[in-house]
Amino acid sequence: MTWNLEWFGNVSKGPENDLKQMQKAFDVIQELGLVDVIVFQEICDRSLFERLADTSGYNFYLSPGSDNVQKLGVFYSKDLELVFKPSQILEEHKHTFAQRLPIKITFRHGTLGEVSVIGLHLKANIPRADFDAREDSYQRRKQSAVILQEYIKNELSAEKVVIVGDWNDDVDISNHENKETPFKSLIDDDLSFRFVTYYLSYAMIESSKYGSVIDHICISNELFSSYRSSSVVGVKEQVQNYIKDCSDHFPVYVVFETE
Repeated sequence: MTWNLEWFGNVSKGPENDLKQMQKAFDVIQELGLVDVIVFQEICDRSLFERLADTSGYNFYLSPGSDNVQKLGVFYSKDLELVFKPSQILEEHKHTFAQRLPIKITFRHGTLGEVSVIGLHLKANIPRADFDAREDSYQRRKQSAVILQEYIKNELSAEKVVIVGDWNDDVDISNHENKETPFKSLIDDDLSFRFVTYYLSYAMIESSKYGSVIDHICISNELFSSYRSSSVVGVKEQVQNYIKDCSDHFPVYVVFETE
Protein backbone atom coordinates (compact mmCIF):
# COMPACT_ATOMS: atom_id res chain seq x y z
CA MET A 1 0.00 0.00 0.00
CA THR A 2 1.09 3.60 -0.62
CA TRP A 3 -0.06 6.46 1.56
CA ASN A 4 0.94 10.12 1.56
CA LEU A 5 0.36 11.26 5.15
CA GLU A 6 0.31 15.01 4.58
CA TRP A 7 3.30 16.62 6.37
CA PHE A 8 2.98 13.98 9.10
CA GLY A 9 4.08 15.57 12.37
CA ASN A 10 4.65 19.07 10.95
CA VAL A 11 1.73 21.10 12.27
CA SER A 12 2.91 24.32 10.59
CA LYS A 13 2.27 22.83 7.14
CA GLY A 14 0.00 19.82 7.65
CA PRO A 15 -2.99 19.04 9.87
CA GLU A 16 -2.88 21.27 12.94
CA ASN A 17 -2.96 18.50 15.57
CA ASP A 18 -0.26 15.86 15.13
CA LEU A 19 -1.65 13.51 17.80
CA LYS A 20 -5.07 13.61 16.16
CA GLN A 21 -3.42 12.95 12.79
CA MET A 22 -1.61 9.93 14.24
CA GLN A 23 -4.83 8.62 15.80
CA LYS A 24 -6.71 8.93 12.50
CA ALA A 25 -3.89 7.12 10.69
CA PHE A 26 -3.94 4.39 13.32
CA ASP A 27 -7.72 4.02 12.92
CA VAL A 28 -7.34 3.54 9.16
CA ILE A 29 -4.59 0.94 9.59
CA GLN A 30 -6.66 -0.95 12.16
CA GLU A 31 -9.69 -0.92 9.88
CA LEU A 32 -7.69 -2.28 6.96
CA GLY A 33 -6.22 -5.17 8.90
CA LEU A 34 -2.77 -6.57 8.22
CA VAL A 35 -1.10 -5.07 5.16
CA ASP A 36 2.30 -6.62 4.41
CA VAL A 37 4.03 -3.38 3.40
CA ILE A 38 2.93 0.26 3.63
CA VAL A 39 5.06 2.92 1.97
CA PHE A 40 4.53 6.43 3.35
CA GLN A 41 5.38 9.86 1.96
CA GLU A 42 5.73 13.22 3.73
CA ILE A 43 6.84 11.84 7.10
CA CYS A 44 8.29 14.77 9.08
CA ASP A 45 8.56 13.54 12.68
CA ARG A 46 10.54 10.38 13.39
CA SER A 47 9.34 9.88 16.97
CA LEU A 48 5.69 10.18 15.93
CA PHE A 49 6.23 7.78 13.04
CA GLU A 50 7.94 5.29 15.33
CA ARG A 51 5.06 5.58 17.77
CA LEU A 52 2.53 4.88 15.00
CA ALA A 53 4.53 1.84 13.89
CA ASP A 54 4.73 0.49 17.43
CA THR A 55 1.03 0.91 18.20
CA SER A 56 0.13 -0.59 14.80
CA GLY A 57 2.39 -3.61 15.29
CA TYR A 58 4.86 -3.01 12.45
CA ASN A 59 8.58 -2.84 11.95
CA PHE A 60 9.54 0.44 10.31
CA TYR A 61 12.19 2.32 8.36
CA LEU A 62 12.44 6.08 7.81
CA SER A 63 14.80 7.63 5.29
CA PRO A 64 17.50 9.98 6.61
CA GLY A 65 16.77 13.67 7.12
CA SER A 66 15.98 16.22 9.79
CA ASP A 67 12.59 16.67 11.40
CA ASN A 68 9.98 18.86 9.68
CA VAL A 69 11.37 17.82 6.28
CA GLN A 70 9.42 15.35 4.12
CA LYS A 71 10.89 11.84 4.18
CA LEU A 72 9.88 8.43 2.88
CA GLY A 73 9.00 5.73 5.38
CA VAL A 74 7.85 2.14 5.33
CA PHE A 75 5.99 -0.19 7.66
CA TYR A 76 6.56 -3.89 7.10
CA SER A 77 4.93 -6.84 8.77
CA LYS A 78 6.86 -8.63 11.50
CA ASP A 79 5.93 -11.87 9.72
CA LEU A 80 8.05 -10.98 6.69
CA GLU A 81 11.57 -12.33 6.36
CA LEU A 82 13.92 -9.53 5.31
CA VAL A 83 16.32 -10.35 2.49
CA PHE A 84 17.78 -6.84 2.25
CA LYS A 85 17.10 -4.14 4.82
CA PRO A 86 15.30 -0.96 3.69
CA SER A 87 17.65 1.65 2.24
CA GLN A 88 17.80 4.59 -0.14
CA ILE A 89 18.72 4.00 -3.78
CA LEU A 90 19.76 6.08 -6.80
CA GLU A 91 21.69 8.63 -4.75
CA GLU A 92 23.27 10.10 -7.88
CA HIS A 93 19.81 11.27 -9.01
CA LYS A 94 18.84 13.25 -5.92
CA HIS A 95 17.85 16.39 -7.86
CA THR A 96 15.67 14.45 -10.29
CA PHE A 97 13.81 12.85 -7.38
CA ALA A 98 13.29 16.25 -5.69
CA GLN A 99 15.73 15.47 -2.84
CA ARG A 100 13.50 12.52 -1.84
CA LEU A 101 15.47 9.47 -2.89
CA PRO A 102 13.48 6.27 -3.50
CA ILE A 103 13.72 3.55 -0.87
CA LYS A 104 13.90 -0.19 -1.47
CA ILE A 105 13.07 -3.14 0.75
CA THR A 106 13.41 -6.80 -0.25
CA PHE A 107 11.63 -9.52 1.68
CA ARG A 108 10.63 -13.15 1.35
CA HIS A 109 6.87 -13.67 1.42
CA GLY A 110 5.43 -17.04 2.43
CA THR A 111 3.55 -17.41 -0.85
CA LEU A 112 4.91 -14.85 -3.31
CA GLY A 113 8.53 -15.62 -2.58
CA GLU A 114 11.16 -12.89 -2.81
CA VAL A 115 9.75 -9.44 -3.59
CA SER A 116 11.39 -6.02 -3.80
CA VAL A 117 9.28 -2.95 -3.01
CA ILE A 118 10.44 0.46 -4.21
CA GLY A 119 8.82 3.48 -2.57
CA LEU A 120 8.96 6.94 -4.11
CA HIS A 121 7.69 10.50 -3.96
CA LEU A 122 8.27 12.28 -7.27
CA LYS A 123 8.57 15.99 -7.96
CA ALA A 124 5.28 17.78 -7.41
CA ASN A 125 3.30 19.72 -9.99
CA ILE A 126 2.65 23.11 -8.33
CA PRO A 127 -0.22 24.91 -10.11
CA ARG A 128 0.71 28.36 -8.77
CA ALA A 129 4.29 28.13 -10.11
CA ASP A 130 5.22 29.72 -13.43
CA PHE A 131 5.26 27.64 -16.61
CA ASP A 132 9.01 27.04 -16.64
CA ALA A 133 8.98 25.69 -13.08
CA ARG A 134 6.02 23.42 -13.83
CA GLU A 135 7.67 22.21 -17.03
CA ASP A 136 10.86 21.43 -15.11
CA SER A 137 8.84 19.42 -12.57
CA TYR A 138 7.16 17.50 -15.39
CA GLN A 139 10.50 16.72 -17.02
CA ARG A 140 11.91 15.48 -13.70
CA ARG A 141 8.95 13.12 -13.26
CA LYS A 142 9.49 11.89 -16.80
CA GLN A 143 13.20 11.36 -16.19
CA SER A 144 12.48 9.61 -12.90
CA ALA A 145 10.39 7.00 -14.71
CA VAL A 146 13.21 6.30 -17.16
CA ILE A 147 15.76 6.05 -14.34
CA LEU A 148 13.57 3.58 -12.43
CA GLN A 149 12.94 1.55 -15.58
CA GLU A 150 16.67 1.25 -16.30
CA TYR A 151 17.53 0.54 -12.66
CA ILE A 152 15.07 -2.34 -12.40
CA LYS A 153 16.15 -3.86 -15.71
CA ASN A 154 19.85 -3.57 -14.83
CA GLU A 155 19.81 -4.33 -11.10
CA LEU A 156 16.64 -6.32 -10.46
CA SER A 157 16.28 -8.29 -13.67
CA ALA A 158 13.96 -11.30 -13.33
CA GLU A 159 12.99 -10.23 -9.78
CA LYS A 160 9.48 -9.51 -8.54
CA VAL A 161 9.23 -5.73 -8.11
CA VAL A 162 6.47 -3.44 -6.88
CA ILE A 163 6.90 0.34 -7.29
CA VAL A 164 4.55 2.28 -5.03
CA GLY A 165 4.24 5.91 -4.10
CA ASP A 166 3.11 9.43 -4.78
CA TRP A 167 4.02 9.87 -8.45
CA ASN A 168 2.48 13.38 -8.50
CA ASP A 169 1.00 12.82 -11.94
CA ASP A 170 -1.43 10.56 -13.74
CA VAL A 171 -0.90 7.65 -16.10
CA ASP A 172 -3.47 8.55 -18.75
CA ILE A 173 -2.86 12.28 -19.33
CA SER A 174 -0.46 14.47 -17.39
CA ASN A 175 -1.80 17.05 -14.97
CA HIS A 176 0.69 19.47 -16.53
CA GLU A 177 -0.83 21.16 -19.60
CA ASN A 178 -2.64 17.92 -20.53
CA LYS A 179 0.60 16.61 -22.01
CA GLU A 180 1.27 12.91 -22.44
CA THR A 181 1.85 11.11 -19.19
CA PRO A 182 5.46 11.42 -17.99
CA PHE A 183 5.38 7.68 -17.28
CA LYS A 184 4.97 6.71 -20.93
CA SER A 185 8.29 4.86 -21.04
CA LEU A 186 7.06 2.43 -18.36
CA ILE A 187 3.59 2.12 -19.90
CA ASP A 188 4.97 1.40 -23.38
CA ASP A 189 7.25 -1.27 -21.92
CA ASP A 190 4.14 -3.37 -21.25
CA LEU A 191 5.90 -6.71 -21.46
CA SER A 192 7.96 -5.73 -18.42
CA PHE A 193 5.80 -3.32 -16.40
CA ARG A 194 2.17 -2.68 -15.63
CA PHE A 195 0.46 0.12 -13.71
CA VAL A 196 -2.20 -1.81 -11.83
CA THR A 197 -3.81 1.51 -10.87
CA TYR A 198 -4.32 2.38 -14.54
CA TYR A 199 -8.05 1.63 -14.53
CA LEU A 200 -8.58 3.99 -11.58
CA SER A 201 -7.57 6.91 -13.79
CA TYR A 202 -10.06 5.98 -16.51
CA ALA A 203 -12.76 5.45 -13.90
CA MET A 204 -11.98 8.98 -12.61
CA ILE A 205 -11.43 7.70 -9.09
CA GLU A 206 -9.45 10.29 -7.14
CA SER A 207 -6.50 9.35 -4.93
CA SER A 208 -6.31 12.80 -3.34
CA LYS A 209 -8.44 15.86 -2.75
CA TYR A 210 -6.83 17.47 -5.81
CA GLY A 211 -8.55 15.18 -8.32
CA SER A 212 -7.20 12.47 -10.65
CA VAL A 213 -4.97 9.61 -9.54
CA ILE A 214 -1.46 10.66 -8.57
CA ASP A 215 -0.72 7.78 -6.17
CA HIS A 216 0.13 4.73 -8.24
CA ILE A 217 1.37 1.16 -8.07
CA CYS A 218 3.43 -0.39 -10.87
CA ILE A 219 4.52 -4.04 -10.94
CA SER A 220 7.08 -6.01 -12.92
CA ASN A 221 6.04 -8.85 -15.23
CA GLU A 222 7.14 -11.46 -12.71
CA LEU A 223 4.04 -10.50 -10.69
CA PHE A 224 1.51 -10.20 -13.52
CA SER A 225 0.04 -13.65 -12.89
CA SER A 226 -0.21 -13.06 -9.13
CA TYR A 227 -2.01 -9.71 -9.36
CA ARG A 228 -5.61 -9.78 -8.19
CA SER A 229 -6.90 -6.25 -7.58
CA SER A 230 -6.08 -2.68 -6.62
CA SER A 231 -8.15 0.10 -5.13
CA VAL A 232 -8.29 3.45 -3.36
CA VAL A 233 -9.35 3.13 0.27
CA GLY A 234 -12.61 5.02 0.84
CA VAL A 235 -11.35 6.87 3.91
CA LYS A 236 -12.93 10.19 2.94
CA GLU A 237 -16.35 8.69 3.55
CA GLN A 238 -15.39 6.37 6.41
CA VAL A 239 -13.25 8.63 8.63
CA GLN A 240 -14.76 11.79 10.05
CA ASN A 241 -12.89 14.95 9.00
CA TYR A 242 -10.29 12.81 7.26
CA ILE A 243 -8.96 15.54 4.94
CA LYS A 244 -8.84 18.16 7.69
CA ASP A 245 -7.32 15.95 10.41
CA CYS A 246 -5.33 13.24 8.59
CA SER A 247 -4.24 13.76 4.99
CA ASP A 248 -5.00 15.25 1.58
CA HIS A 249 -4.22 11.85 -0.02
CA PHE A 250 -6.00 8.52 0.29
CA PRO A 251 -4.31 5.12 0.68
CA VAL A 252 -3.97 3.05 -2.49
CA TYR A 253 -3.31 -0.67 -2.30
CA VAL A 254 -2.72 -3.76 -4.41
CA VAL A 255 -3.72 -7.34 -3.58
CA PHE A 256 -1.88 -10.39 -4.86
CA GLU A 257 -3.06 -13.98 -4.86
CA THR A 258 -1.99 -15.75 -1.69
CA GLU A 259 -3.25 -19.23 -2.41
